Amino acid sequence: MSARLIFIISTFTYYYPIIFFNELKWFSPYGISNVEINLGARLCVLVAVFAMLILSFSLGLKKTSANWLPQDRYVDYCGLPHHVAVVCFFFSTIVLLVLIKNNGFGLGEHTKSELYSQIGYEFKLIQSFSIVGFASSIISRNKYLIIFSFIFPLILISFGVRELIATYLVILMLTSNISKIKRNLTLFFLVGTFLVFVKVFGYGFYPAEVINAYINNSDQISDGLMLINPESVGSSAILNLIVLTNFKVTNNYFIDLFISMIPFVKTLGYNPVGFDYYLANTISTPDYYTFSPGLFPIAFATLGGLGVVLSSVLLLVLIGWLDRVGRLTRYFFLKLLLLSVLGSIALLIHRHELIYFVSVIRGILGAATISYLISLLLKGASTSHG
Repeated sequence: MSARLIFIISTFTYYYPIIFFNELKWFSPYGISNVEINLGARLCVLVAVFAMLILSFSLGLKKTSANWLPQDRYVDYCGLPHHVAVVCFFFSTIVLLVLIKNNGFGLGEHTKSELYSQIGYEFKLIQSFSIVGFASSIISRNKYLIIFSFIFPLILISFGVRELIATYLVILMLTSNISKIKRNLTLFFLVGTFLVFVKVFGYGFYPAEVINAYINNSDQISDGLMLINPESVGSSAILNLIVLTNFKVTNNYFIDLFISMIPFVKTLGYNPVGFDYYLANTISTPDYYTFSPGLFPIAFATLGGLGVVLSSVLLLVLIGWLDRVGRLTRYFFLKLLLLSVLGSIALLIHRHELIYFVSVIRGILGAATISYLISLLLKGASTSHG
């Protein structure tokens, strides 16, 4: 399946409430919040989706120039994909064991936001190495490594982190053609049903008193209950708010966005300020505190409705180009980088604030580079001893 098609599906998934509903409702610390859909926000999403569809059909929506995986099943890139996957899973396992030793399984007595503020770096490490390891396992066609790789997203789900399993599914769709997806429709349906259950009906895992405490703004509020609020509601609510208030972001944000692309910028003492900081300091947004602004809200706060359409079209072109390069290249490292990054771009750019999203991509690039270099050293050492 083409990366362009996946990006369009992702856009629709995150913003369908704006298209089909006249009102949004969600749980907040102040009870049940609701807001009417702004016509301008609906027009922005509709025009952006329509523009992407027109562009994609003109380029060939389902057409792909080649397969991500070599046609010859015996092409193994000198065994490097296997080595890279093992190195990645080694790092992920070590970090995961340390995390579980210090915090146990799941949220425990912490809320999700509290736990993430304490060990968010560990989550990022596990996520980055797991994504690269899974992509490398797919390239190597090693079914045992592929099965083993699912340990990490399944455990992270207990901590409330669901984006890793979603990224895995995007990588699977990228490396599968349409006919193969149809043959495995049952698997996708079962996994999709599970994710919908977790995202929409998550409140079933919580006792009634916790739900009541959440609605009544008690001290027993649990961030885990935000599973009741599908992420599409959060993305739509933030975009609706930006359009309704005509909020505009300052140039300082884009300076911070550019600086955030520099590796180890935080260790140098500089902490880039996210979009939500500027929003919260301009507009009172307590009901929206758990929602993260993705691409469309930031684009509208920059150039209005034109920004939403331009950002979606330009990103679609970029994703299509990266997809084509990744499919055609003979170089394993480049293929690994592009497959790992595309798996995140096509999905997470609507979910995360851009400075945080840049840190995710930076982590994936770092994990891929480190694991690849270690694999080369190990392979070179084994060759010299052989």
